[in-house]
Amino acid sequence: MALIKPSSNWTRRSKSPSPALLYLFFGAIVIYCSYIAYLIGYCLGLAYQEYEDVDEKDIDDRLKWSIVPDGWEKLEYVDVRHHFKCRAYAREKKAIPTLEDWQLFRKKYKEAVDPTATFDDPVPPTMGYSFGYEGGPPPFYAAHGDRGRGLFASRDIKKGELVHDGTTSDIIFADGMAWRRYIFSLSRERACDVVEWSWTMKRGHSTILVSAMDISILLNGG
Repeated sequence: MALIKPSSNWTRRSKSPSPALLYLFFGAIVIYCSYIAYLIGYCLGLAYQEYEDVDEKDIDDRLKWSIVPDGWEKLEYVDVRHHFKCRAYAREKKAIPTLEDWQLFRKKYKEAVDPTATFDDPVPPTMGYSFGYEGGPPPFYAAHGDRGRGLFASRDIKKGELVHDGTTSDIIFADGMAWRRYIFSLSRERACDVVEWSWTMKRGHSTILVSAMDISILLNGG
């Protein structure tokens, strides 16, 4: 039986791609890889720049102030002020506390001092507190003056007119330990603020610590 040799027309030969197509293909791969490398480098550059913009001293300071010192339970007022270097902070231009700042003060107070404390005054702390029979804010506002931050009259005030009633706005620390717990729950700047804003007052036969958590606390000092 004779074998039939297939015709050459039936044989298909795969053609090799031309050099031009190969150059185009590999060139596209190189361009794509270069673009990806550029994007990666750009993102890394942004991240590094952001890192460089953070002052290492600021990082060290934040870590330093977040460490509660040994024996903090027995520190006196002067010791606390010295620990946070509040004298140096007093020479800085201090910002007017924002609503977020006051909310943080109140949150920390509830956590460290009195979990049952409520702050539901309809007047925001950036405006003071409910004052007088009408329940509006007191006649002052917080701003910066020639000697730092303080309170300024928002309208004409008559001679002898009552402009502040601390019995409705002050907060109380039952003892020194409660005050210390609160102070050491705050950042350095906020701690120095509270140190500046705290005073003692007699109640019966005991002495209590008092402060406030709204702009009225700027009445006597920034």
